[in-house]
Amino acid sequence: MLSRCRTSDVFDPEPKVSSDYINLKDLYERVLEEGGYDLVSDTKARPLMWRKLAEEFVGKGPHVAAQAFQVKSAYYKNLS
Repeated sequence: MLSRCRTSDVFDPEPKVSSDYINLKDLYERVLEEGGYDLVSDTKARPLMWRKLAEEFVGKGPHVAAQAFQVKSAYYKNLS
């Protein structure tokens, strides 16, 4: 059955953003601290929150917008 799944449907226990691995448990706990996925993703209530989380987990860099998208995608694919 697993062979029929797309690669995006497979749980990745250690997703990679840039060259860093993201600890899903820590990411999950941080998103909960900020009010959950929907609130973190609400750009009016929490502007640039995914960027702030990406900076926490990956560090500041020139590609923070892309890293924020990757962190958000890792959360959505693996935890929601």
